[in-house]
Amino acid sequence: MTQEENQIKAIAGKRNPYKVPEGYFDRRTFRLPHQSQPASHKKSRLHGYLIGAAAAALILLVSLPMIWWNHEQKIQAQEEYELYLYSQMDESTFYDLYFTNY
Repeated sequence: MTQEENQIKAIAGKRNPYKVPEGYFDRRTFRLPHQSQPASHKKSRLHGYLIGAAAAALILLVSLPMIWWNHEQKIQAQEEYELYLYSQMDESTFYDLYFTNY
């Protein structure tokens, strides 16, 4: 022990200002086995299905706008490519293409 601890012990003594109620530990040991088994909370199957449905809805909410945007970009790129091809054709090539398709 340090010197400070010895001085505090000399001033305060060995008395403990706190008291435990009588029979506290005796009653406590009898209650322990009963408290060791808490009431089990069983989750229903519905809870699992709800979590799965919520996850699927979240995935759809995130992925559908991305798929739609990608589809729009592909359509736009295809239209631009067709316009480019039409702009590169002269009149005779255009008529040849038109009459061979019909």
